[in-house]
Amino acid sequence: MKKEKGFTLVELLIVVAIIGILAAIAIPQFNKYKLRSYVAALRSDLKNGFTSTQAYLADYPNTTVDSSAKLQRGGWKKTTGVSFVSVNLTASSGSLVLRHQQLDDNNTTSSVGTGQGKVNYEGNITVPALK
Repeated sequence: MKKEKGFTLVELLIVVAIIGILAAIAIPQFNKYKLRSYVAALRSDLKNGFTSTQAYLADYPNTTVDSSAKLQRGGWKKTTGVSFVSVNLTASSGSLVLRHQQLDDNNTTSSVGTGQGKVNYEGNITVPALK
């Protein structure tokens, strides 16, 4: 009788089961990593918006930054997926609100990574909690 080489059906089923278990563990973790990256982008844009506001107010101290155009004159550039919601900042009051909306592969809004963040005139940043 010839000795045949190869894997048995049981061995192949065990390998498939192990791969399935690893995938079941990895996919939820991957979504958490994506969410952390979206929150980091939102936090970064809020910090950059605050810095741009301070630069604009240094040049025009008696004004209010109340539009994205004034933010851009201060040097602000937004990250892809971050949209401008509102700004009304002076040296002593107001806030900047941005929204991060990540698009999935079909260019539709993804439920993961959508959130709104805020920075106040003191530079305190509030972002959505990780879920």
